[in-house]
Amino acid sequence: MGRAASKNGAAALVACLWLACANLAASVPARAAGTAGQGQQPTADRIELVLDASGSMNSELPDGTTRFDAARDALIGMVGRLPPTISLALRVYGHQSDPEEKNCGDTELVLPFGPAAERADEIDATVSGLAARGYTPISLSLQKAAEDLAAHPESANTIILVSDGKETCRADPCAVAKALAAAHAGLVVHTVGFGVDSGTRLQLQCIANVARGNYYDARSMRDLADKLVAAAAAPIQEAAPEPAHGPGILTIPGIAEAGVEVVDSESGQHAGIVGTVGGNRLELPAGIYTVMLTNGAWTGVEIRAGETTKLVPAFLEFRNPAAANMDLIDPETGEDVAAIFQQAGQKVALVPGTYELKSSSGFSFGTATFEAGRKTVVTGAIVRVRMASPPVRFFAIRSLTTGERGLDPVDGEDLSLPEGSYEIFDPNDEGFAPVGVEVAPGEIKELDLR
Repeated sequence: MGRAASKNGAAALVACLWLACANLAASVPARAAGTAGQGQQPTADRIELVLDASGSMNSELPDGTTRFDAARDALIGMVGRLPPTISLALRVYGHQSDPEEKNCGDTELVLPFGPAAERADEIDATVSGLAARGYTPISLSLQKAAEDLAAHPESANTIILVSDGKETCRADPCAVAKALAAAHAGLVVHTVGFGVDSGTRLQLQCIANVARGNYYDARSMRDLADKLVAAAAAPIQEAAPEPAHGPGILTIPGIAEAGVEVVDSESGQHAGIVGTVGGNRLELPAGIYTVMLTNGAWTGVEIRAGETTKLVPAFLEFRNPAAANMDLIDPETGEDVAAIFQQAGQKVALVPGTYELKSSSGFSFGTATFEAGRKTVVTGAIVRVRMASPPVRFFAIRSLTTGERGLDPVDGEDLSLPEGSYEIFDPNDEGFAPVGVEVAPGEIKELDLR
């Protein structure tokens, strides 16, 4: 989702992964119906759990337990409540590579299929030896899980995906899930969002919707265990209803941008532009789409025939904007996902989520959670420094609060700074006496050091 990747590149990656799933259709036979009592719908008898072990799973719950440790305990608790006849496997993603490796192939079947009754100790031992570390390759993990289950076409096959974040590998997992469900007529995918934001929830809901499954929200270890049991016991829909054909409408309430690109996630093709030009109303064929907002791709946007889909973004507003950029950094991956020119984009629509804000001067404004439908306001201070001749000269600035040194700006350049005390100095002139400056939000200070 980094800004270095072009929109066309992101679309191509979506299309590539979708085509891989489509090719799977030829090799995946339809399964026989799962066993059930007379008059009852069948339930799963072979389940592959897919567990998020990306870096964000190190976040702590209110009781101080990390999400990853809570998920391990929830899995153990869930296994003890399953019928012993169920065959269970565990796949984990994000546990093998650090974020800087940007490993979108980090997914592994850590426990092959075996009786649920024998799995609690094995899950405890296996997951206890893992660390939550890297990226969130949901699309690839779903594809690999479907391949694992395809070896058992006679079973009632179910995937249960547990994630606390959205895909970070520039693919649309909802489009992938749709292709997998079409390839395997009996495959069911349930999703469980563990303390998720609205952007992640929408993506996980879309995955479940298109793959005959259910979406569940979980906020605690006990809640997660309960939702896993509910997903495992959910009746299997033997045939999904044929979706209605025809156009639907996409709109983004509150957006100020004139044009935001929309990509067909299933084909990777440009589908249109939505924004204030044209009345913020885009008619699209029913399907799965990706909306390219300022901070990256919002995937899993489902358009249904005859319905209006309102995509509710988060908003970021700059007050006292400098003639400078503000970078948004994904704390899970460390990727710089957007560079927003403050004066041009004083109010921008964002994919909901948690991001660090850092000015082009190199100083952090902290980490903020951007919630759907809510506006986060950032009010910086502006410092503009005039140095002695020659006319263009570099200088340095250091925070006296944190000791952090920012990037070396050019004479006369706007600096957007968080509240605090700083000193300005010439790194190439030891005879230049450092000059201190203290700033508050909304202040504009010009320092003439000529």
